Amino acid sequence: MDGAKESFTLTRAGDYRSGRFARIRVEVRDLDGRLLPVRTSFGLADGGVAGEYEVRLGYHDRVAVANEERVDGLALMWSRPFRIRLVPPPIRVTRARIDELKREFAALDVARPPPMVAVPWREDLEFDGPPETAADRLFRAGLAAVPALLEVLEGPKLSPAARAQALAMLWNLTGMHEPTAGAHPAALGAVKWHYHWPGVVADAPAQWESPAPPIGLHPMALLRSESEQKVVVDRWLALKEWWPIAIEK
Repeated sequence: MDGAKESFTLTRAGDYRSGRFARIRVEVRDLDGRLLPVRTSFGLADGGVAGEYEVRLGYHDRVAVANEERVDGLALMWSRPFRIRLVPPPIRVTRARIDELKREFAALDVARPPPMVAVPWREDLEFDGPPETAADRLFRAGLAAVPALLEVLEGPKLSPAARAQALAMLWNLTGMHEPTAGAHPAALGAVKWHYHWPGVVADAPAQWESPAPPIGLHPMALLRSESEQKVVVDRWLALKEWWPIAIEK
């Protein structure tokens, strides 16, 4: 293996100025195998999207690979992949509130394409006027609606159209398990994309960041796939097992 019998050295992973472990590259993929973008410079950490990810670490003895957009052509020593789990924030909600939000879900017009947003719900959103529809009330409920939607997904008589609405709303509220991406593009059928939820007081950017969906009706698949829906539902129900949700009387 080492025919030349040449000696070599190993350097500590930090670069010579900052002490940052810049010679170690962190490669992260979601459960669909999609590679997450690499942060190549310093900045304030803003957390991550809860869920499970596959991670591996790559080391180069000379190049600060953590700072590179791409590492094509470089020979890195890679660790074995390992799984990490980012736990979502805890949810405390009453049984009465869950039942109320399940009634709102039952009032949805499931024949319409489910709305999806590029900017999910967060606590500091401001709205223009009171909620006008059942979907609007679900979205404005925020994370409190998640337990209700998970119970809806567990229902034995849920139609594929209603299931699509639940999966889309879970994405809108959490930014997790995008149901039209990766290996399940037909889980919802046609969807209607918005940058912000209708009624949110905010300006949409002049153009979408790439990759991003177009605004308006987006027929990801003309026919909805129940088998692809099941993939996303199973991920949500697995997440439910370790999400800290407290249901109060």
